[in-house]
Amino acid sequence: MKYFLLILLFFLNSCAYKSLSSLSEDELGQRIYVKTIINKIEPKNSILLGDNFAQYLQSYLNKEVVDNEESDVDISIKENKLIFSPLYYDELGNAKVNKAIVEILFLVDYKNGKKKQIITSGEYIFNLDSSGVISDELKREAINQASLRAFNEFIFVLLNN
Repeated sequence: MKYFLLILLFFLNSCAYKSLSSLSEDELGQRIYVKTIINKIEPKNSILLGDNFAQYLQSYLNKEVVDNEESDVDISIKENKLIFSPLYYDELGNAKVNKAIVEILFLVDYKNGKKKQIITSGEYIFNLDSSGVISDELKREAINQASLRAFNEFIFVLLNN
Protein backbone atom coordinates (compact mmCIF):
# COMPACT_ATOMS: atom_id res chain seq x y z
CA MET A 1 0.00 0.00 0.00
CA LYS A 2 2.85 2.34 0.85
CA TYR A 3 4.40 1.78 -2.58
CA PHE A 4 1.10 2.41 -4.32
CA LEU A 5 0.71 5.78 -2.61
CA LEU A 6 4.30 6.68 -3.46
CA ILE A 7 3.77 5.77 -7.12
CA LEU A 8 0.50 7.72 -7.18
CA LEU A 9 2.25 10.74 -5.70
CA PHE A 10 5.01 10.60 -8.32
CA PHE A 11 2.44 10.15 -11.08
CA LEU A 12 0.42 13.19 -10.02
CA ASN A 13 3.58 15.22 -9.65
CA SER A 14 4.85 14.20 -13.10
CA CYS A 15 1.50 15.10 -14.67
CA ALA A 16 1.93 18.62 -13.31
CA TYR A 17 -1.23 18.34 -11.23
CA LYS A 18 -2.28 21.64 -9.72
CA SER A 19 -5.22 22.17 -7.46
CA LEU A 20 -8.02 24.50 -8.51
CA SER A 21 -7.12 26.95 -5.75
CA SER A 22 -3.52 27.21 -6.99
CA LEU A 23 -4.65 27.56 -10.62
CA SER A 24 -7.04 30.35 -9.67
CA GLU A 25 -4.32 32.10 -7.65
CA ASP A 26 -2.73 33.56 -10.81
CA GLU A 27 -6.06 34.87 -12.09
CA LEU A 28 -7.82 35.97 -8.91
CA GLY A 29 -5.15 36.40 -6.28
CA GLN A 30 -5.85 35.43 -2.69
CA ARG A 31 -8.19 38.20 -1.47
CA ILE A 32 -11.50 38.83 -3.23
CA TYR A 33 -14.21 41.40 -2.69
CA VAL A 34 -17.70 40.14 -3.57
CA LYS A 35 -20.43 42.63 -4.38
CA THR A 36 -23.98 41.38 -4.83
CA ILE A 37 -26.22 43.31 -7.20
CA ILE A 38 -29.69 42.97 -5.70
CA ASN A 39 -32.61 41.92 -7.88
CA LYS A 40 -35.52 44.17 -6.88
CA ILE A 41 -38.15 41.55 -7.65
CA GLU A 42 -36.82 38.85 -5.30
CA PRO A 43 -33.99 40.32 -3.20
CA LYS A 44 -33.71 37.21 -0.97
CA ASN A 45 -32.50 35.16 -3.96
CA SER A 46 -29.79 37.71 -4.79
CA ILE A 47 -28.54 37.73 -1.21
CA LEU A 48 -28.56 33.93 -1.17
CA LEU A 49 -26.48 33.83 -4.38
CA GLY A 50 -23.98 36.36 -3.01
CA ASP A 51 -23.60 34.43 0.24
CA ASN A 52 -23.25 31.15 -1.65
CA PHE A 53 -20.56 32.61 -3.90
CA ALA A 54 -18.58 33.98 -0.93
CA GLN A 55 -18.80 30.57 0.74
CA TYR A 56 -17.77 28.88 -2.53
CA LEU A 57 -14.68 31.07 -2.77
CA GLN A 58 -13.72 30.29 0.81
CA SER A 59 -14.54 26.56 0.82
CA TYR A 60 -13.61 25.38 -2.66
CA LEU A 61 -10.93 27.86 -3.70
CA ASN A 62 -9.44 28.72 -0.29
CA LYS A 63 -9.75 32.46 -0.95
CA GLU A 64 -10.31 35.24 1.55
CA VAL A 65 -13.43 37.35 1.09
CA VAL A 66 -12.39 40.84 2.19
CA ASP A 67 -13.42 44.50 2.05
CA ASN A 68 -12.98 46.39 -1.21
CA GLU A 69 -9.83 48.27 -0.15
CA GLU A 70 -7.93 45.08 0.72
CA SER A 71 -8.85 42.96 -2.30
CA ASP A 72 -6.77 41.71 -5.22
CA VAL A 73 -9.87 41.54 -7.42
CA ASP A 74 -13.50 42.69 -7.15
CA ILE A 75 -16.29 40.42 -8.38
CA SER A 76 -19.86 41.66 -8.77
CA ILE A 77 -22.49 38.95 -8.98
CA LYS A 78 -25.98 39.42 -10.37
CA GLU A 79 -28.85 37.01 -10.88
CA ASN A 80 -29.81 37.29 -14.54
CA LYS A 81 -32.50 34.61 -14.55
CA LEU A 82 -34.07 32.22 -12.12
CA ILE A 83 -36.51 29.76 -13.65
CA PHE A 84 -38.41 26.89 -12.10
CA SER A 85 -40.02 24.68 -14.72
CA PRO A 86 -41.94 21.43 -14.25
CA LEU A 87 -40.57 18.40 -16.07
CA TYR A 88 -43.00 15.67 -15.06
CA TYR A 89 -46.63 15.63 -13.97
CA ASP A 90 -48.62 12.91 -12.21
CA GLU A 91 -51.95 11.59 -13.45
CA LEU A 92 -53.80 14.39 -11.60
CA GLY A 93 -51.80 17.10 -13.32
CA ASN A 94 -49.64 18.00 -10.31
CA ALA A 95 -45.97 18.71 -10.98
CA LYS A 96 -43.77 15.93 -9.57
CA VAL A 97 -40.31 16.83 -10.91
CA ASN A 98 -38.99 20.35 -11.43
CA LYS A 99 -35.86 21.91 -12.83
CA ALA A 100 -34.25 25.05 -11.42
CA ILE A 101 -32.16 27.09 -13.83
CA VAL A 102 -29.99 29.90 -12.51
CA GLU A 103 -28.18 32.30 -14.84
CA ILE A 104 -25.58 34.52 -13.20
CA LEU A 105 -23.67 37.52 -14.48
CA PHE A 106 -20.16 37.95 -13.05
CA LEU A 107 -18.31 41.24 -13.47
CA VAL A 108 -14.64 40.75 -12.62
CA ASP A 109 -12.73 43.98 -11.96
CA TYR A 110 -8.95 43.64 -11.56
CA LYS A 111 -6.84 46.21 -9.73
CA ASN A 112 -4.82 46.84 -12.94
CA GLY A 113 -7.99 48.16 -14.65
CA LYS A 114 -8.73 45.04 -16.68
CA LYS A 115 -12.37 43.88 -16.62
CA LYS A 116 -14.16 40.69 -17.60
CA GLN A 117 -17.85 39.90 -17.94
CA ILE A 118 -18.86 36.25 -17.70
CA ILE A 119 -22.36 34.79 -17.83
CA THR A 120 -22.85 31.24 -16.59
CA SER A 121 -25.79 29.03 -15.77
CA GLY A 122 -26.50 26.02 -13.63
CA GLU A 123 -29.35 23.54 -13.45
CA TYR A 124 -30.73 21.32 -10.74
CA ILE A 125 -33.51 18.73 -11.06
CA PHE A 126 -35.52 17.92 -7.96
CA ASN A 127 -38.67 16.08 -6.85
CA LEU A 128 -41.70 17.76 -5.33
CA ASP A 129 -43.95 16.44 -2.60
CA SER A 130 -47.48 15.24 -3.30
CA SER A 131 -48.94 18.76 -3.31
CA GLY A 132 -46.71 19.85 -6.20
CA VAL A 133 -45.83 23.10 -4.40
CA ILE A 134 -42.25 24.34 -4.14
CA SER A 135 -41.60 25.16 -0.49
CA ASP A 136 -39.19 27.91 0.53
CA GLU A 137 -36.74 25.32 1.83
CA LEU A 138 -36.87 23.31 -1.40
CA LYS A 139 -36.51 26.49 -3.44
CA ARG A 140 -33.44 27.52 -1.42
CA GLU A 141 -31.86 24.08 -1.85
CA ALA A 142 -32.52 24.14 -5.61
CA ILE A 143 -30.96 27.60 -5.92
CA ASN A 144 -27.95 26.44 -3.87
CA GLN A 145 -27.35 23.41 -6.06
CA ALA A 146 -27.92 25.19 -9.38
CA SER A 147 -25.72 28.13 -8.35
CA LEU A 148 -22.90 25.75 -7.36
CA ARG A 149 -22.88 24.45 -10.93
CA ALA A 150 -22.87 28.04 -12.25
CA PHE A 151 -19.94 28.92 -9.95
CA ASN A 152 -17.98 25.91 -11.24
CA GLU A 153 -18.65 27.03 -14.80
CA PHE A 154 -17.52 30.56 -13.89
CA ILE A 155 -14.15 29.31 -12.64
CA PHE A 156 -13.74 27.10 -15.71
CA VAL A 157 -14.49 29.98 -18.11
CA LEU A 158 -12.32 32.42 -16.13
CA LEU A 159 -9.30 30.12 -16.18
CA ASN A 160 -9.70 29.22 -19.85
CA ASN A 161 -9.93 32.75 -21.28
